Amino acid sequence: MSIIGKFTRRSMKSHRKWTVVTIIGVVISTAMITAVSSFASSFFDLLSREAIADNGNWHAIISSVKMSEVPTLEKASFVGSVSLSRDLGYALLTGSQNKNKPYLFIKQYDQQSTKSYPVKLVEGRMPKNAHEIVLSQHIQTNGGVKIHVGETLTLQMGRRQSAGDNSSELGQETPYQGKPSTDSKDDASGERFEATGTQTFTVVGIMERPSYEPTWAPGYTAFTYLDAAALSPVDTVNAALLVKRPGHSIYADVDALTKKVGLSPQDNVKYNSELLRYSGVFAADNTQNTLYEFMAIIIAIIAIASISLIYNAFAISVSERTRQLGMLASVGATRAQKRRSVYLEGFYIGLFVIPLGVLAGIAGIGITLAAIRPLMASFMNLNTDGLRLCVSPDSIAAAVLLAVLTIFISAWLPARRASRIMPIDAIRQSKEVKLSARTVKTSRLTRCFFGFEGELALKNLKRSRRKYRATVVSLVVSLVLFLTASYYPAFTKATSNATEDVKNFDVVASFSERDPQTQQTLQTIAGFDTVTQSARTQFNSSGVFALDTAQTSDTFRKLVKSQSKGVYRPSAVVYSYDRAAFEAFAKSIGVDPAPLENTANPSGILINAARENSGGVYVSGEELTVKAGDTLHYEIQNETAKSKAFSSSFAVGAVTDALPIGIARLSFSNVQLVVCENVFDAFQAKMPEGLRNEAMMMYLKTTDGTKLESQIRELPTQPSVYNIATVARSERNINLVFEIFIFGFITLISLICIANMFNTITTNIALRRREFAMLRSVGMTPRGFGRMIRYESMLYGLNALLWGLPISFGIGLLLNNFASSTISTGFVFPWKNYLAAVVLLFLIVTVTMLYASAKSKYENIVDALTGEDL
Repeated sequence: MSIIGKFTRRSMKSHRKWTVVTIIGVVISTAMITAVSSFASSFFDLLSREAIADNGNWHAIISSVKMSEVPTLEKASFVGSVSLSRDLGYALLTGSQNKNKPYLFIKQYDQQSTKSYPVKLVEGRMPKNAHEIVLSQHIQTNGGVKIHVGETLTLQMGRRQSAGDNSSELGQETPYQGKPSTDSKDDASGERFEATGTQTFTVVGIMERPSYEPTWAPGYTAFTYLDAAALSPVDTVNAALLVKRPGHSIYADVDALTKKVGLSPQDNVKYNSELLRYSGVFAADNTQNTLYEFMAIIIAIIAIASISLIYNAFAISVSERTRQLGMLASVGATRAQKRRSVYLEGFYIGLFVIPLGVLAGIAGIGITLAAIRPLMASFMNLNTDGLRLCVSPDSIAAAVLLAVLTIFISAWLPARRASRIMPIDAIRQSKEVKLSARTVKTSRLTRCFFGFEGELALKNLKRSRRKYRATVVSLVVSLVLFLTASYYPAFTKATSNATEDVKNFDVVASFSERDPQTQQTLQTIAGFDTVTQSARTQFNSSGVFALDTAQTSDTFRKLVKSQSKGVYRPSAVVYSYDRAAFEAFAKSIGVDPAPLENTANPSGILINAARENSGGVYVSGEELTVKAGDTLHYEIQNETAKSKAFSSSFAVGAVTDALPIGIARLSFSNVQLVVCENVFDAFQAKMPEGLRNEAMMMYLKTTDGTKLESQIRELPTQPSVYNIATVARSERNINLVFEIFIFGFITLISLICIANMFNTITTNIALRRREFAMLRSVGMTPRGFGRMIRYESMLYGLNALLWGLPISFGIGLLLNNFASSTISTGFVFPWKNYLAAVVLLFLIVTVTMLYASAKSKYENIVDALTGEDL
């Protein structure tokens, strides 16, 4: 072993304190990198499993494929497996109590499809031939039809056809249109059922309602067996492709394959966008580029935080061994040997500590996931077994590689500095301390305002500029990292508002007409034990609000065209809420509801928030600039005379971007106003009869959507019922998991920033033992010493803020600019985080400096003056 290697090991042993500090820094950074990468793997594993549970394990479906072309699909090099299915058609469901779901929708699946599509059997087994069928338990819970395993069903099969001359076949995406008012084919309303024959099935299983069945679908999904061998070459099927290694080329590959079998990619291909998204594949370039840009920034934040911490540890080690390295140079050590000493220190630490950091990261994230799994399960109702630890070899390899690069980069500058240490400089410490009258000159105002201790604190910083700059840079880096990381929650919230439809209810029950019986039925529904929140609503969108330029926001004017001389007429959507729901919403936004219930002077709550996809870019923000107390002018144009057929006005009682239950953000061409039910009734009473809307809805939050549907079906008067709990739950799941990821990321960054500041400041104080002992030897009291330390802390904090806040603000603008190609939300300034960062910075710096200097105040002066630096 070389002499430099022995010297490095002995040096590390003799300076255990800073060796341990370096080891802790490497462990923290490696564990953080591993934890983040493992959490990301676990996060995408969860979302992938949820997507498979909801939509199936397939990447693309090519419809209307001839059986003669199926081998072509199976032989494609990028295809892993092909699952075949067919829509057998609709069958009348005798006895259905849900007037909006009078059919069974029967699909045929081959054996491979049972692996590709999510089917959860409650009872029985899957069909093994074309005469066996599996039904959804939703038929009983929602439709009121009881069918048991073993029963034989003879079903009248057929097609749904729209009424009228231009009739077309209808599918599951089109809600039930109702019966035609006449038997004439010229009738344009409603739909017809055209029977094609009868088929007999034996029920062999009962399954849960498929999650991919639309809530508005007119048919309950049922499965039977598809025997591909019994089909002729010209029969058509739907082919679900599971790709071997999904990548960005999947769209081009599937399109080319579709054309090869003689079909149109635009008309015959459907992608499992959710599963592809969580596999890292996106069809939209803007979304993909934005994701990569943000991932790059997150990786950069982690790398900078890690490098900052480990670099300081190595720099401290070199600073501590200045004299030692100088003596080594005096006996003939070359620059390369001195540089190698630092690199060897990094190698020894990395060799043993990186595996420890990886294990610590895996264990830490595993414990975290185990701790939050029950919490998530209590309110997320996932379709899978929840968030589990998923450690991929790629993520571990990336963590190790990044840790190695971090150590190398962190050691590079200290190694260069070590190679340049000369014996005479090491003895004199000329590189550490600069003493000249001009260098340490301070203003007289400093002593006037801060006293002798304040002047001395400033002189101390000026005479050791290198240590002062190193400490300030460390604080600036920590501040910037924290504020940059804290920008993500505000951005993700704004992104969610801009891109997602709000699903703030589980079930909606609606009636086409308003009468006393309807209101009584809705009150009964609101009283069910499964209902946790309800709101009885109506809305009217017959008119417009006449707005001038001063009442509209910049974003509104960019997206909505002026109709005449700066006058804008967006659609006016006026919502009615029953008194209890209206008062609860008003109080939730801090508004007294009583003044808003006066029918003589109608007023309401303006929902001043909109979202829109404009040219592929999601835009969200405020629509209007009006304030509480302003007036909105409502009017309905007479289409023939071009004059005002009806006009009214509403006082703006409050302005909010919060949404009551049942309301979603609409586009900028719609302005939404929420009023109390009695105000709405008085408003509609003044309108021409043909412009009133008598339909009523009740939005419900529930603990059990299936049970609530069953309770509603037992009522004498039944409304139309749509259960969107699955869709709402899925969106809430994704948002919650992402918020947990962001919170964990910020926590890790905060810890490493605090460790970095603590390490830098305590080292700086420890290296000044002689200086502090000298001040005490000339009569400085402990009280004066404490004041000096506090002034130094203030100077450190002020300088860190002077640089850190503008840099953080600039990075926030840069992040917003990156996202603007996909999501335009305006710059979201997290001022609360900035305020917290300022307070915490001063607190941490002050506490750390007082802690680090506590030993020096009571240390023996002679020992400190005669000892080494440490």
